[in-house]
Amino acid sequence: ILSSSHRVPEGKTPILGIRSSDESIGYLCALDHKEIEQLPEKLLRLHSETVLVERLKAEVTFQKDGTSIETAPILNDFLFSNISPACTTRYAIDFNGHEELHKSSGIWISTASGSTAAIGTIGAHSQSLSDLNFQYKVRELYPSPEHYKLSGSLFNPDKDRFVITNFNTEAILAVDGQHGCINLSVGDKISFKRARPLLLFNPSNFIEHRA
Repeated sequence: ILSSSHRVPEGKTPILGIRSSDESIGYLCALDHKEIEQLPEKLLRLHSETVLVERLKAEVTFQKDGTSIETAPILNDFLFSNISPACTTRYAIDFNGHEELHKSSGIWISTASGSTAAIGTIGAHSQSLSDLNFQYKVRELYPSPEHYKLSGSLFNPDKDRFVITNFNTEAILAVDGQHGCINLSVGDKISFKRARPLLLFNPSNFIEHRA
């Protein structure tokens, strides 16, 4: 679903996810792999049961030459971190004009649909699929989150300024897990903007039908 969603920039084509195996969590899927034979019937039943899911894009401005690029619209999350998971991630956060310098393991930036994924394991808010807000959460902040005011928050990119300035020699911005990666150098800046929402066959309807 994540990979497919990157190829639907306008968000007008509805996506129906099929949980591929018993080992797959498949939170955003509307059908189970064991029900493939019932797919036509379920499509008729669910043809109008879609939900608009908010998506987010990142804009990266490179310090070296001032050029910028935009990522594909994400459905789950971004991860900003040092290129090596064993190294400290150094950066500045600017949130609505308030700036802090951090040392941590990186930052998760999540959509509402991604709020129960990786970012949820470090204490982020669980959001409904229709929530218009996004959120960020810092991982393993040193010395501790209590020393800072910008360790995590909901944000609306239409109103809030949220910018990360990278201070690592080498860092990355991972796009929906393994579905994209941007290499960063010292001074590169990451900002965020709302992307077109995606039409998704509502996973909650599938849960109700299975019950």
